[in-house]
Amino acid sequence: MTKKTSLKDIAQLVGVSTTLVSYVLNNQKINRINKQVAEKIREVAKSLNYQPNQIAKSLKTNKTFTIGLLVSDISNPFSSSLARIIEDEADTHNYTVLYGSSDEKPQKAQKLITTLLNRQVDGLLIAPPEGIETQLAELQQQGIPFVLIDRYFPDLKTNYVALDNYGAIRTAVQHLIDSGYRRIGLITFQTSLVTLLDRKRGYLAALKDNHIPIRKTWVKELGIG
Repeated sequence: MTKKTSLKDIAQLVGVSTTLVSYVLNNQKINRINKQVAEKIREVAKSLNYQPNQIAKSLKTNKTFTIGLLVSDISNPFSSSLARIIEDEADTHNYTVLYGSSDEKPQKAQKLITTLLNRQVDGLLIAPPEGIETQLAELQQQGIPFVLIDRYFPDLKTNYVALDNYGAIRTAVQHLIDSGYRRIGLITFQTSLVTLLDRKRGYLAALKDNHIPIRKTWVKELGIG
């Protein structure tokens, strides 16, 4: 069996201390280390196919270098594209992403969040379904870091990243009107999620701005799930 490369092996080949090798490979105190020496350490580590001991690293840093990601449906083009972007960005910081789909079901979302936390993820990115506000509030109380993505709850004060859905739909409808269209429909979902309600508000506002009568038959609300 091939012996696993250690920090000591790298240190001996480069002619530096094991501590210095650890600093370089863990991106610590880089500004205080000679760039040529740091580059040499990385080259030797790569040539020896050095693989850090993740368990030891986690115990030392109290981090697992993993992020939990919860989306509505990973097979959805939007969700899969978002997951890939997050995964690529996380990789540049040496983090791994674990993800799951809620299928817009609060019970499944709660179960997945619990599973991800049991995997000791360092934080969560959550596209929350309806009915999960209570658990999110509990995460806050427990001091578990998380950020909501694509959606948010107005009554829950937390970090989130979302689009201006109201402005986006209002602009899109205005573009259609400017292009000569008057009979403009909207397909949305029966939901209390503010992001989707904002889209409907933007749609209705654009019609009103242009004095277009609003017809109920132009709006189709689908069930979620």
